[in-house]
Amino acid sequence: MGCSESREIPKVNHQKSKSVNENEGSALYLCAQAERNLQISQFPSEDLDNYFHRYSYAEELTIENLNKVSHIIGFDTLSKETFYAQFIINKLAVRQSLILNSRRICTLSIILGRSDESEKLRLLFKNYDLDANKNLDKKEILLLIDDVLWVFLYAIPQYAKSLEPQNSILNDGVTKMANAHEYIKSELFSRFLDKETSVTIESYMKKFGKKDLKIILYPNRIRHFALEVMDKMLMKEKDCEDEKKRKEKEKEKEKIEIESVNSDKPTTDNDEEENKKDKKNNRRTRRK
Repeated sequence: MGCSESREIPKVNHQKSKSVNENEGSALYLCAQAERNLQISQFPSEDLDNYFHRYSYAEELTIENLNKVSHIIGFDTLSKETFYAQFIINKLAVRQSLILNSRRICTLSIILGRSDESEKLRLLFKNYDLDANKNLDKKEILLLIDDVLWVFLYAIPQYAKSLEPQNSILNDGVTKMANAHEYIKSELFSRFLDKETSVTIESYMKKFGKKDLKIILYPNRIRHFALEVMDKMLMKEKDCEDEKKRKEKEKEKEKIEIESVNSDKPTTDNDEEENKKDKKNNRRTRRK
């Protein structure tokens, strides 16, 4: 099997592949457990989004206001500092408080919150319509996809890792998820936009209503796909490396066979005549 033809990298699929382990103790299981540990899923997405917007300014949320929102709604952020620290965007000493990226916090709360698919998609559209023109351009769509993947392929897995730092299975999965980010972002973006430069809310809802794009609303399916992608990529790399070694062995074998044939080749009259001429020339050279 040629290297260029070896295992094809999977395309975005709403359905889960059975090739990735989801059993208790697996990376997927532990990430989902860490997600539940945040206690966000029991609250409506819109309530969470509204409160975070109310206490934010220009996509900035202070750590104090994060804790205030969690206290008002009824979930715990104080004991989850390790997780929320990943959202910090300003660590300068001149700032009186740590500043978090509220856009990503809202994305987290919308997707993990309790709402149906349509409501979550509507809220995401509103959050990423940065210039409020009721359209999402390429830059805004790419930002939306990138933020979703950052939250669920990086922030959540890293938080899960912090809860079980010595778990080698989890650590391996966390690395694979992070490494799949750029591939999945490119795959989703290319499927979302064809020739358009921007999309309306109607077009956006229709596109994200497709099964292969709807994956952004299901964190564990995103992570499942990321692991599948990386496993296939690693297998493909192994196939290429194995084929490279096989070709090198074949070349070495051919070289040995050619050398063997040449060494066993009988001496002809012409060869003997050439040898005599060489010896004669050598004697003349010594006399001079």
